[in-house]
Amino acid sequence: MDLWQTKESIEQYKLALTSLEHLKSRSSRKAVERRGFLLQNLASAYVRLYQFDNAKKFYDEAVEIYKKEPISERAALGITNNMALFFLEAGCLSAAEMYANHVQDRLTGNDNEKHPLRAFTLLTLTGARLAHGDKKGALEIASMARDSIISAFGAQHWRLAQVKTIEAEALLYQNNRDLSHATIQEALSVLEKRGKEPLVQYITTLAMAARTIAQDNPDSALKQIKVAESYLDSLRAECVQELIG
Repeated sequence: MDLWQTKESIEQYKLALTSLEHLKSRSSRKAVERRGFLLQNLASAYVRLYQFDNAKKFYDEAVEIYKKEPISERAALGITNNMALFFLEAGCLSAAEMYANHVQDRLTGNDNEKHPLRAFTLLTLTGARLAHGDKKGALEIASMARDSIISAFGAQHWRLAQVKTIEAEALLYQNNRDLSHATIQEALSVLEKRGKEPLVQYITTLAMAARTIAQDNPDSALKQIKVAESYLDSLRAECVQELIG
């Protein structure tokens, strides 16, 4: 999701919450889960904007709702997955891994191989391992994440490009530049077939592609960085236009 779309989503979630205030007085499982779902989405949108204080406020509100009322395991795992992502983005790696591993433990078994939350938490664990400096561990989990994404979403989903971009970075840290470059080209191919969407991921992957060739071909790397920057300028311009509206 791009920056201006994230800001728009925040307003939509707030509007939905306002219209659903009456759910506070209703104790049905469906009503509780609906309100909790909206609060989680609102928190996740703030995470994408790196506004962690706002994100935590809405996550905490969702957790309090779920503590007071019985909810389905699916809803519980959903908020646990979101908490894992929140802590990863906030740099609290051990907490991120704890929440992600909890989801993985609950989803163990063949019946859950295609469960989207399995793919999402494997992505979180991959990012956490790489942030820890554990390149080998990151690559091992990335392989599982790749298979899980394909099972849950198909071979052309943009999340596949996301995990391949992480893999390329881990390979580069291992000085395996050839394989890193090949992997990032696969990621770019996935995104280009999708019209370079989401644009934020495309920019991230382009920048990583430049890194994979920087040592051997600095001129080409610089050109690739300039291409990434040109998209970043477009993204910023569109965001400003959206805000002034």
